Amino acid sequence: MMKDEAAHKRSPIIWVALTLTVLFLALFGALLLNTAMPSECPAGVWLLERLACLSPNELGDTFAGAFAPVAFVWLVTAVLLQRDELAAQRQELRQSREVAEQQFEESKRNVDYIRQQTELMIGEHEEAEARAEIKSLVSAIVDALQSFEAMAENMKVTHVFDTLSPFKKSSEPSIPRQLEGYIKQVIEFSEIVPDLNSDNGPVEYEEPAHLERFEADLQQLLRKTMKVGQQGAHDPLTPDFLGKGLAAVHYLRTKDDPPDYFFEKTEE
Repeated sequence: MMKDEAAHKRSPIIWVALTLTVLFLALFGALLLNTAMPSECPAGVWLLERLACLSPNELGDTFAGAFAPVAFVWLVTAVLLQRDELAAQRQELRQSREVAEQQFEESKRNVDYIRQQTELMIGEHEEAEARAEIKSLVSAIVDALQSFEAMAENMKVTHVFDTLSPFKKSSEPSIPRQLEGYIKQVIEFSEIVPDLNSDNGPVEYEEPAHLERFEADLQQLLRKTMKVGQQGAHDPLTPDFLGKGLAAVHYLRTKDDPPDYFFEKTEE
């Protein structure tokens, strides 16, 4: 577009220069034809005949006088054309800079949009992971609840001549509260087992595999609770409480260590 405008501006200048050139040459021819010639020059009206009888010095002066104005006209024309070309180039550079600035701003907006979309995708991914972890945590709670109920129903404790069922199912509607009550039963029972052991023999369990399953489920639940953190944990099933319950189950199963020992190792 700038080139078209520059070409449009050049046209009048060139036409003016051509017109002045023709006028100057016409004026030169007219003056040369009407100028008195030396007596030794033959009579004639032709321009070439008049130029032929001039001496070299006179011929050079004649051409200098004829073409000096023409050269000046085209010098001015060249300056004007160059000025218009430079103006067009400056305009093109200005427009190019404006386009570059617009592209830069558009690039910034694109970068901001991509960053926002990336942050949104990361947020959605983290939210999906958190939901999956919480869902896995709930599944672990249900597994631990089911394993305890199986233990409460099938596992008996034999001490000397007595046989008893140390654990009872809960009627609490909330699943986390049910499991809390069950873990409390395990902790309470682990506290009286040392008193039940006597010289007549320690307590024995029927179906002790239920203890192993419940311990494994509590370990899984504790790991998931610590991974999700306090915000995703189902109160009161906190890592501290689950660790105490796990220590109690481990003690009942092995009778090796006091309940606090296993929880301290888990904390490490």
